[in-house]
Amino acid sequence: MKKLLTLLVLFLGSISFISAQIIIIPEPPRQIPRPQPGLFELELLKLNVDVQIDQRNATTTLDQVFYNPTAHQLQGYYLFPLPKEVAIQQFSMFIDGKEVKGELLDAKKAKEIYEDIVRRFRDPALLEYSEQGLARMRVFPIQPHSEVRIKLTYQHYLPEDARTLAYSIPFSNTRQKVKEASVRVQIKSADPLKAIYSPTHSVDIHRKGDLEATVGMELEDAQMASFQLFFQTTRDILDASLLAFREEGESQGFFSVNLSPGYADPQAIAEKDVIFLVDASGSMAGDKMDQAKKAIQFCIGQLGAGDRFNVVRFSTEAGSLFDQLEEAKAGTKTKAVSFVKDMDAIGGTNVEEAFQLALKSRDANSPDRPFFVLFFTDGKPTIGETQIEPLLKRIDSFGIKGTRVFTIGIGTELNAQLLDRLTDQTRGYRMYVGANEDLEQKVSDFYLKIAYPVLTDIEWSIEGSIKAIEVYPKKLPDLFRGETLALFGRYGGDGKAQLKLRGHMNGKKVEYTFGVDFPKDDTQYAFLPPLWGTRAVGYLLEQIRLQGESKELVDEVVRLSKKYGILTPYTSYLILEDEAMLIGQNQIRRDDAMFTPRMTEADHKRQSKEYQDAISEEGAGSVRASDEFQQLNQSSNLADAQVGKSRMQYGEPGASRNLAEEVVRVQGRALYRNNGAWQDGEWTDAVQNKLRVNRIQFNTPAYFQLLDNQPETARFLSLGQHVRFYWKGEWWEVYL
Repeated sequence: MKKLLTLLVLFLGSISFISAQIIIIPEPPRQIPRPQPGLFELELLKLNVDVQIDQRNATTTLDQVFYNPTAHQLQGYYLFPLPKEVAIQQFSMFIDGKEVKGELLDAKKAKEIYEDIVRRFRDPALLEYSEQGLARMRVFPIQPHSEVRIKLTYQHYLPEDARTLAYSIPFSNTRQKVKEASVRVQIKSADPLKAIYSPTHSVDIHRKGDLEATVGMELEDAQMASFQLFFQTTRDILDASLLAFREEGESQGFFSVNLSPGYADPQAIAEKDVIFLVDASGSMAGDKMDQAKKAIQFCIGQLGAGDRFNVVRFSTEAGSLFDQLEEAKAGTKTKAVSFVKDMDAIGGTNVEEAFQLALKSRDANSPDRPFFVLFFTDGKPTIGETQIEPLLKRIDSFGIKGTRVFTIGIGTELNAQLLDRLTDQTRGYRMYVGANEDLEQKVSDFYLKIAYPVLTDIEWSIEGSIKAIEVYPKKLPDLFRGETLALFGRYGGDGKAQLKLRGHMNGKKVEYTFGVDFPKDDTQYAFLPPLWGTRAVGYLLEQIRLQGESKELVDEVVRLSKKYGILTPYTSYLILEDEAMLIGQNQIRRDDAMFTPRMTEADHKRQSKEYQDAISEEGAGSVRASDEFQQLNQSSNLADAQVGKSRMQYGEPGASRNLAEEVVRVQGRALYRNNGAWQDGEWTDAVQNKLRVNRIQFNTPAYFQLLDNQPETARFLSLGQHVRFYWKGEWWEVYL
């Protein structure tokens, strides 16, 4: 019962019970003692979701394979809580090739069933859907140690908000694992598609011209959290949509603005100047140089007819193919390919002279024309200026303002902080390619994303009674065809306002104005607070990495990470340090801490080393941190909030668990599973400050009265029998 997809199963025979997604109601023969009702896990092996969206009509097909691990034949009910405010037009299921009809129950009847299950089996998981309807169907038989396949199809009309269409599959927030899962959404629109984005998952987006796109995702042995997808349609060259979240009575809310040109009118795509700046020092010899050559040749082949370019090779000294920028014609491309093929890797690494020569090519007569430098390197400066600060000042003196530097770091023996500072200074993007990765493929994929600039030198403002604060990213990157630029911030005030966007489009200054409406209270987009928190934590970690630690920065990283569930190996280390201090000062009990009780000394030492590596200038740890901090700082979905998940195991060998799998987000806040309880990330602060807590015993009349009086608490109550949470200015504790 930990999923949207649930089987309510009856069986004959005596078995032991474990908490999981399937309810088992035992009905043994009279001669066998009746066991106590409980929960039993019926595994979900496969889940394939196929969605066809035509205009605003969505048809969803869920193909599921369940497995009965018992030695007993099972029978029961398949339960499908209906998404809120969705009218089911078709509900049918195919079992063993036969179509079976199900019954549809309204929200009132469904709530009675949900609450009855809670009372009888002491499992509150279905309370999450207590305001929703229910589709129910009888399933029989499920043979011992066998699979049963269930296929469900339903249709509904997509809601629209602020020119944005929304699609969702509300899987449970407890996110039990599925062996194999895939989601494919095919979108067809009469108007051009602009921004397409999922705030919950990392997805692949493939556009097929202006009017069609396919969104895909695959998972293995992973948790399936609630899936959401948003997209915009408009015939304008550029569109912006605003989503906002604000709890009742709060002075500030959260917002996101998504900007996209979609596939973009060819006339809107800017002609650009590109310098390929290639490290040909001795350390690049061999496979690295061979792959870099192939990648650069691919990029040269993708240059448009109106583009201009040059190739600069550097080692002990720097030299360029052309004396100035040349148009990307067949002849110049052929010369460039030959120049690249003939490169040898030998000598030192003179980064200073390389940038001096590259920036000399910039056309002073075309200051508004996009000027990109693709900087390939595998090492650190060894000739000329070699220290980061003086080198950056030298590069700045060469006239780097307005240039976008895209760094491609190869391997781990390089100065990652130098590349980080270069990209941050120029509003570029950094990419690292490991020893076992395909450099040619990664660079090719990356270049196709930046090959078609639409809006550059972007500035934005909000005019009206709204005050926008703490907006990320701090420096706006350029906007490219098919890409989405997402801003996340906080706001004060409410009501209508104007969002103004300024920049350069194909060499001309342009300005767009969009009408937006900031609500006084609206909690439907609960993913916004943790997404804003992810951006904020990513930005703060980068500041610590590049500028050095300060107590103010570290304290803010700890506070935001705990509150919004931004778990990384770096943030968990800082939280552990914070908890150790509070416990040492007797401000909180060890049992009230989130991470300390579960961590071994070895876990703590490992994370301490990883954090120290992260703030170093070079080495594998520095490169990894650079990559992960950028992911946090540019995140647009909740999956990006847990970078380094594979390295977040804790506990004794053979009994280890993963921290990232023990956090859920409810109503914009993070709760952590700890010692059998789900606990709000700020619970330790409440304990420390001795705040009043409303205590309610699970499964009592008072428990269900809370549910009736404040239905929104169902999302918290559904987590389990012991939950500590914050809601509408008050602390609550449900205990067994």
